[in-house]
Amino acid sequence: MHVVIAIVFAFSASVQTPYDTVFDQIKGLAPLPNAVAPVHGLILRRDVMELRLDDGVAYRLTPVAGRTTAIAFVGSGSLSFVPPVIVEQFNLKRVMGDSTINGPITAVVLLFADSTETELGRSLKFGPPPPGAQAADPSDAIGAALDYIVDGHSRSADASLVTALLNHATTGFFAAYIQRKRGESVMIQFDPAEAEEVLLYRRGKLVGQRTETVCQFERAEDLVAGVSVANEQPEPLAVAGYDIDATIEGSYKFSARTTVKLAGRSEQPQQWVPFVLYDELEVDSVVSDAGAPLTFFRKNHYSGLWIKLAEPLAAGKTQAFRVVYHGSLIGFGSALPEMWDDSRGDFHTVLDAWAFIKDTETWYPRYRGDQVFDVNLTFHTPKSLRFSTIGRLVQADTQGNTVVTKWASELPTNQVSFNIGNFDEVKITDQRIPPVTIQLNTEAHSLIRRFIPTSRGAADDVGADIANSLSFFTGAFGAPLFQHYYATEIPYFHGQAFPGLIHLSFVTFLGLQKAGHDESFRAHEMAHQWWGIGVEPASYRDAWLSEGFAEFAGMWYMQLILNDNDEYFKMLRESRDRRAPGCCTCCGT
Repeated sequence: MHVVIAIVFAFSASVQTPYDTVFDQIKGLAPLPNAVAPVHGLILRRDVMELRLDDGVAYRLTPVAGRTTAIAFVGSGSLSFVPPVIVEQFNLKRVMGDSTINGPITAVVLLFADSTETELGRSLKFGPPPPGAQAADPSDAIGAALDYIVDGHSRSADASLVTALLNHATTGFFAAYIQRKRGESVMIQFDPAEAEEVLLYRRGKLVGQRTETVCQFERAEDLVAGVSVANEQPEPLAVAGYDIDATIEGSYKFSARTTVKLAGRSEQPQQWVPFVLYDELEVDSVVSDAGAPLTFFRKNHYSGLWIKLAEPLAAGKTQAFRVVYHGSLIGFGSALPEMWDDSRGDFHTVLDAWAFIKDTETWYPRYRGDQVFDVNLTFHTPKSLRFSTIGRLVQADTQGNTVVTKWASELPTNQVSFNIGNFDEVKITDQRIPPVTIQLNTEAHSLIRRFIPTSRGAADDVGADIANSLSFFTGAFGAPLFQHYYATEIPYFHGQAFPGLIHLSFVTFLGLQKAGHDESFRAHEMAHQWWGIGVEPASYRDAWLSEGFAEFAGMWYMQLILNDNDEYFKMLRESRDRRAPGCCTCCGT
């Protein structure tokens, strides 16, 4: 998918860094005054796209990082774009009214880190414009093209393009902004850092949406050859592992020192690497494995983080570096809104108290893509609080008022999270299954019960459903993958599964939902230990399968445990009816 990564200063605004130079040059792209070329009958092909530039003028734009990376055209021509995948034709028609894009165009802006300049140089002769010539102004088209790839607020630009330019690499990246004579303008992109390299964008229609991905698919040659997306490794670097050492204080202040180990894949060495880190976390320093300070770029309140490695990382080589950071990752407050009190004629605040993780995915620096990796975790947490995370508990020591625990992932994963709070723990030992620990906020529930008549036995029901569904799915789907399972309560209305760790909504501990729904919800999250974690989606197109299997498994368990066929079939009908009209399950939407 199209990703714009925020890139930020690590130094004072007065210091001009290499990133700043590249970003400013991209943002400031403009026609060179003495680099104009007449165009007649030029054809440019990229995979399923054909651009015919029949008659007009081409402009070489100002260089970026010392090289030509953009050319604009104004004149007459035509575009042909035919997705080779039926579901993408369907989506193109749904969004833009036709299953292909064909028709006249009036302007094109090309942005590239491939052979485009050399290719066009065989046909175009750039030089000063003829005296007195009244050439069309490409500025509007250039501005519209930059709107697709540049965000001035975050000083960010398309990560694949920026990576190529910062690393002085020829990657094969190509993007064409196309101004159509009839119909809305689009951008077609070929991004070798994506497993599905061909993308069609239009401008976003939702609030805050810069672009909308209309189509995305593999190159035609890969489709013909039957290349599986799951077998592609488009990223130039591989994540070899993480070592995270985090501290959570009694006030829930969070800080961490994360060591990242990268391995080179690309024949073109990489030195600048993009990461994503939760935007309320501040980076204190980045150092090499030898302790030398590294250059990094990050803007406050944006998630993008770019790091310059100690030296270019070539294929087959590895490098490690450490990121030190801190910030407001963990919030604290009530799970419920203010509630009306008739006796007072006013609102009162429910004083249930919860810690809540604001971001479960980017609380440590994440590299692009869906690579899995080994991870070692060390957490320093207050003795008064209870904690859980993924992996096998390797060691636990108490040092004064602090508990230091060390954990190691049991399988490579990209799903790493934790939970912490003022929990009571219920430990379940059952010979059918590995040990299970239920973490629940008993104090919060006693406060909630003053205002909402909740079920006092709901916590016992949660434990029973977690244990029984784990046993049932062991028989249905195979042996459990992990040595210990944690089901921990969160003050949100959703659930989320990680390897051996399940976040369960506090709502399911209230016992207020009608029969079958709590049982199905709890079992659904347990089923993800097989569907989504044990068996991972090959790509984003297959994510619906893990959700579908988990949803079915949850209902199946509910049918068994309640012995209620009527409720089971009712849930199946409701699940079917919730599917959006016109939704195509083969694309995962």
